[in-house]
Amino acid sequence: MSRDINRHKKYYREDFTLRPFKDLQKRINQKRKQELLKIVKRSKRAHNNLLSIEDEKGLFLKAMQGVSPLQTKKGRGINAVFSMSPPSVSRPQPIELDEKIGFDELCALVEGKVPIDVSSTPEYISGGQDCLARALSQGFFTIQAYLDLHGLDRISALVECEEFFKEAILESKRCIAIIHGRGLCSKDKPILKTAVCEWLKKGPFRKRILAFSSAPYWDGGAGVTYVLLGPSPSYDKRSKK
Repeated sequence: MSRDINRHKKYYREDFTLRPFKDLQKRINQKRKQELLKIVKRSKRAHNNLLSIEDEKGLFLKAMQGVSPLQTKKGRGINAVFSMSPPSVSRPQPIELDEKIGFDELCALVEGKVPIDVSSTPEYISGGQDCLARALSQGFFTIQAYLDLHGLDRISALVECEEFFKEAILESKRCIAIIHGRGLCSKDKPILKTAVCEWLKKGPFRKRILAFSSAPYWDGGAGVTYVLLGPSPSYDKRSKK
């Protein structure tokens, strides 16, 4: 019985004894060996680089044996400077490039090669809903009737506008145009153009006008005003029924 107890104790001590530094010396030796190998590899690499440089110098000197430098009239040698980088090309700076583009665009406008956007000029007029006025100025609507006011005074022009609007509403026309000119011969403001603009804002048909704006450049520009009319009340009643 006592022998069995002793065996158990011996087995317990051998299997569960803690030895944290058992393999420490072995690991230290392995680490030192790795560091020494790295140092040796570095030294070999540096030595090989030096040998390659010396070989290149030797080959160059061997190839240049018997070569004499060029001489100028004054007897001085020519110092040649070689560069591996490509030659630098002077390019315009961003600011200079923008100025050149702007100048070219201005010349094209002055010469008439590029049309002028009427909406970007002081002569542009508009009213009503902004999105519809913008669409009118870009020519998205088909013009169904024109009224020419050239040769009329202010009062006669407004009378003609009223009759023109009455006929357009009776015929269920939605998009019409008034030709009043740019008023370049007027002393201060354009007479007919200003009168038509005020009449559209405050006249008897102002509630029927959804939007108005200057025409695009291909249809008269600032000398013509497009007007978009809303549907008649009778049409709204029929659509509801």
